[in-house]
Amino acid sequence: MPPSFLRVSGAALQMQKEILWFTEVEKIVPPIYHKLRNNDGKTPKELFTEEHKLLLKEGERWMKDSANSCMIVATLTATMVFVAGFLCQIMVFQYC
Repeated sequence: MPPSFLRVSGAALQMQKEILWFTEVEKIVPPIYHKLRNNDGKTPKELFTEEHKLLLKEGERWMKDSANSCMIVATLTATMVFVAGFLCQIMVFQYC
């Protein structure tokens, strides 16, 4: 289990943390190592991309689900505000 500062909710946020970590490591490592290949013939960036394909798919799904949930909440909120606006007008005209 990763340390508490690495645990995040949602695959998209986890992917963001992983990318930030990768870019920070890239800054530390001498530039000559960025182009070197491992025994499988992959550069660090290629290996990172390959190793994180599943996390990328999960992140996309998580983002879509989150967007759908937010859209539902926004629709319900807008509906309630719209109804409340009409009810207030009706009440004002009724007592005038």
